[in-house]
Amino acid sequence: YAFNKAKEMVKNMKRKLIYIITLGMILMLTACDVEKELQEDNTLYSDEMNHEKENKGNGEDKDAKELLEELWDKVESEASQEEKINKVAPLQLQLSEQYSEEGMENESDEYGYTTLCSVSWQNLILADESAERYPELAKKLQEKNTELNEYNRKLKEDLLVSAKEIYEYQVDYFNPLSSNSSFCVQRADNNILSVREDFYDYWGGAHGMYGSYGINYDVNTGEELVITDVMTDFGSLPAILSEKIMEQYADEYETFESLKETLEGYSAEDYCWTMGYGEITFYFQPYEIASYAMGLIKTTIWFDEMPELFQEEYAKVENEEYSMALSLNQEIELDLDAEDGKKNRLFVSDYYETAEEIEYGIKRISIMLDDCSYDETECYGYEINPYLLCVGDTENKKYYLYVETVAENDYTTISVYDLNGGEVTLNGRLDGTGFAGYWDENVGEYGMYYKDVFNNPQEFQLGTRLDILGTWSGIKTYAVNEETGLPKANEDYYVLSEDSNSMKSVIPLEVMMLPEEKKEKLSAGTNFYPIRTDGKTYVDMRLEDGRECRIYVESEGWDLKINGVDQWECFETLWYAG
Repeated sequence: YAFNKAKEMVKNMKRKLIYIITLGMILMLTACDVEKELQEDNTLYSDEMNHEKENKGNGEDKDAKELLEELWDKVESEASQEEKINKVAPLQLQLSEQYSEEGMENESDEYGYTTLCSVSWQNLILADESAERYPELAKKLQEKNTELNEYNRKLKEDLLVSAKEIYEYQVDYFNPLSSNSSFCVQRADNNILSVREDFYDYWGGAHGMYGSYGINYDVNTGEELVITDVMTDFGSLPAILSEKIMEQYADEYETFESLKETLEGYSAEDYCWTMGYGEITFYFQPYEIASYAMGLIKTTIWFDEMPELFQEEYAKVENEEYSMALSLNQEIELDLDAEDGKKNRLFVSDYYETAEEIEYGIKRISIMLDDCSYDETECYGYEINPYLLCVGDTENKKYYLYVETVAENDYTTISVYDLNGGEVTLNGRLDGTGFAGYWDENVGEYGMYYKDVFNNPQEFQLGTRLDILGTWSGIKTYAVNEETGLPKANEDYYVLSEDSNSMKSVIPLEVMMLPEEKKEKLSAGTNFYPIRTDGKTYVDMRLEDGRECRIYVESEGWDLKINGVDQWECFETLWYAG
């Protein structure tokens, strides 16, 4: 929306510019009075005309050519500013969830079915506005998605063959084979798209395999980047990385004694890395440079530590406000205070509090910021999605943590934590609210679920559960309040899903027609399609003839009335969730 608005402003300015030039040519040819015509026909430039009057009063007359040159410079400057805004706007991205499994009927199983194998992965998609700005990147992502889809379909076939063989001699303690991966966007601006892919595979054996890969693209060319594209001195990298890792893992000095020599054998393509807004992080998988028990090894080099090491075009960050998804149980480095000369450590993990929670997969949240810990006891879910936010200008940066939890019946909650001041503080909670997603039934065999990537703290959408004449998911656009970290809405109403269930009246209903705001009584049997609501006092409906109306609701506790009549007596069916 922001991009379309800015683009339209530039188009408008170009149209006005053409108008001015054409008008100027006519004026010069006909020797008309320039000031009078421009004041009458182009109010946008009244300020310039007033200035021209002053100049005439001082004996500084300007001819039409000079005036038009000045107006040209002004409009060109304004257009350039709008284009700059477009250029630095974060990329708009979406994730689509992909899942496939194979199983077989099994009478001895509690549910009569046994899953043999499953694969889950994601596709990363450039939304329409960004795809228009960066067509080469959009094309590259589409190619990558096609490649991922084919790979995972083939993988499922291979896993099924193995699963059937294992099941034959491990019937009583068979564990389904699986492959799971997901994307975390680390940076998405006008220079680079950097994505971390986290994976966990279980293909049989004593334990699974996990890790993280980096995928990095030049936004303008769509080309996939290797480390030599963003760093100036590839030869010094083995020494720098080995020193950092040995410092991080001082107790395991012997493990990394020969790490420098190992890394000297790496090519540019061998390194796994992602680039953030102030740093570059390297990942080494279990078994790659250390034992499985030591887990994923990662280390970070900050731009301000070694500025000479990075290509300026990628290290330069024009928009320093960002938000990005974090992985559970993975520590990250961040710089909460640029003046104190030290980096901070943030670790978000999940844990179980009771045996019942273990049985049902209900997890709670633990947050560790340096030596300060915060265990969340009131909010929990079977899915936990943390996000790091950085807002404010260079001199007054603020950091917050959003944690989205998904609980029973897909009930979502967003908890907002303040990371400033050296400790973790809960600033507020949005119950029944989560990051917006939508279902497109026209994609694929069974439809597709999409979710916006949360990478812009100044423009993002949240979906809220609303119980008014039914249960709906209402969407609003938000921006982060820099002082509290809480979302602040850009609109005073929620937009309801286009596929919301229709409602048929069983009695005549008096409604307010929009936009005329005139009352009209609609007959029984009218079909209403919910489109908007404030969540409390009204629901806007679309009628079958395309007109829109508003139904006002009076609330008495849990009971809702329309014109004094109970809601259940007004419609054939109300679609409330249990």
